[in-house]
Amino acid sequence: MRSGKDLRFFIYAVNVHQGGGAVLLDAVLTRAGQKGISCTTFLDSRFRLKEPVAAGILTHNVEPRIVSRLWAERSLRARVTRDDVVLCFGNLPPLYRLEAPTILFIQNRYLIDSIPLRSLAVKMRMRIAFERVWLRALCKNVDCVVVQTPTMQDCVRKSLGMKAQVFPFMEKETLYSRMQPDSDVQESRYDFLYVASAEPHKNHFQLVKAWIMLAEEGIYPILCLTLDEKNDRKLVAWIYDRVQQHCLKIFNAGWVSQTELAKLYRQAKALIYPSNFEAFGLPLIEARNANLAIIASERDYVRDILDPEETFEPSSPKSIARAVKRFLGRPEQTLPVSDALSFIEFCINSSKMRNTYVH
Repeated sequence: MRSGKDLRFFIYAVNVHQGGGAVLLDAVLTRAGQKGISCTTFLDSRFRLKEPVAAGILTHNVEPRIVSRLWAERSLRARVTRDDVVLCFGNLPPLYRLEAPTILFIQNRYLIDSIPLRSLAVKMRMRIAFERVWLRALCKNVDCVVVQTPTMQDCVRKSLGMKAQVFPFMEKETLYSRMQPDSDVQESRYDFLYVASAEPHKNHFQLVKAWIMLAEEGIYPILCLTLDEKNDRKLVAWIYDRVQQHCLKIFNAGWVSQTELAKLYRQAKALIYPSNFEAFGLPLIEARNANLAIIASERDYVRDILDPEETFEPSSPKSIARAVKRFLGRPEQTLPVSDALSFIEFCINSSKMRNTYVH
């Protein structure tokens, strides 16, 4: 096999154009260009690189249509040889068995976990159902599966019956700390920051309900979101209504670039992360690198990569609210526990009262 700059490296990512997958794909392409690696890519036409394509990268833009995707599959098969390497970056194996060693990078947990789809839009449910079938039927066309956490590795084993290599990465190597950041907290614009798009598993509804519970107790922490005003307009409108009804201090920064996101991290005291599941959870590491405290779901994907300062049950707004109060130094009082004799006396006294009903 050829090595170094003579190696032909193919990146097949025709269904990646937004979210964490797009951030990681951009990182891979940027670093490949910087290192002068000969690279041929098949990219979703909606994907936009952070920087101009390097001279050594040949790019084929593929429209999100069936005919275009089929052309890309056939073109990939016709171009590669046994001396090349193919990275399928978009969660799905190739339609054909290729001559080249083929690596599949999976970062969409919907495809390899038994997650109910009923909360998703019909079109999204249909797409995921189709991609699940595609993945299981054609995983025989890959030589290696790569994921970023042990939790995803377990999902691959259970779902596909395959071994997966764990290789977490970002654009640049990082030695972030799992443990608590320095306690010296500077003046910040926001108490909490949540970096996430509007997919149902990101759990914005429960997070906002927790903020309503806090407001009912007279607690108004400042929360910053990063929802796209255009693509996420239904969720943005729902949150705006709750903000107005309950006088919540929730602000939306809109979609932000990586440069703008770095500024947001510097303006927050803590990252709050109520997502139900993730393939990696890139903002967790970014926030830790920015020395933010982290309040997150008590889920395996979180513990795979760091130790948060506070955790909560993401399906419970009350649990989220309690974790926020603990972080703010306002924990709830413990329940007073009496003895058995007191309980008997309570029962005797209660028996003298008529039943009352809450309407």
